[in-house]
Amino acid sequence: MNRRPLGVNTWVWTSPLTDATLAALAATVAGWGFDVLELPVEDPDDWDPKRAAQVLADHGLGATVCLVMPPGRELVAADRATIRSTQDYLRTVVDVAATVGSTVIAGPAYASVGRTWRLSPAERAAAYAQLRESLTPVVAHAGQAGVTVAVEPLNRYETSLLNTIGQTLEAIGDLPHCGVALDLYHQNIEETDVPAAIRSAAGRVAHVQVCGNDRGTPGTDHLDWPAILAAVDATGYAGPLCIESFTAENATIATAASIWRPLATSQDAIAVDGLAFLRTVMP
Repeated sequence: MNRRPLGVNTWVWTSPLTDATLAALAATVAGWGFDVLELPVEDPDDWDPKRAAQVLADHGLGATVCLVMPPGRELVAADRATIRSTQDYLRTVVDVAATVGSTVIAGPAYASVGRTWRLSPAERAAAYAQLRESLTPVVAHAGQAGVTVAVEPLNRYETSLLNTIGQTLEAIGDLPHCGVALDLYHQNIEETDVPAAIRSAAGRVAHVQVCGNDRGTPGTDHLDWPAILAAVDATGYAGPLCIESFTAENATIATAASIWRPLATSQDAIAVDGLAFLRTVMP
């Protein structure tokens, strides 16, 4: 099984990210032995990408970047002004990624998290066509920056548009500089055969986030990690595995991610124990 870089998302501890918190977390996670720090861009003014790049370099850390889709950020079934502002936001996230050295921006780059609506087959096909149209200028900008847009399917309770890997592949079609972001939390809910679904995205996997089936520590769950990681290897994906969980300290993010109880003995334990486990399954 391939030994690949291991990362952790700052959402495990905080939201929104700030310069001071980023600096503190970078030192901590580097000391634990992580290779990558995953940085969400909730608002482009939350933290300074140039300062972050220096902090990461000082600690020998790579970066991945998450895009964030709260209410009001939409690429489908929305007015032109909303779509344009969302495209502007995504292009800014691409620029942030290029500054901190991330080759990917990952997340549900189609609709705000929590937005659901019923779609007939014809309406779904039209929405996918509109998504490709809306993403076209974003991926063009990403390509110029050496960045890939990784589109993440979410579970049925967080979106009605892209729930499965298959739907995501259908929706993005052959868009260049665009791939699929896997988040095992969502695949565990939506895919009937998680390894097979992952293999179906061979050549198109652009980012992978991992956690326990309950959003907690990888390894303290019922997931078949050897089979899942072997499937990831089979896709040709060469990037990091990033632990993504969430703090219950921030009411907004805890509500959005449905974090109603502690998921481990501490937030640090999600990272430290998850790192130790992933090392055991990737000797």
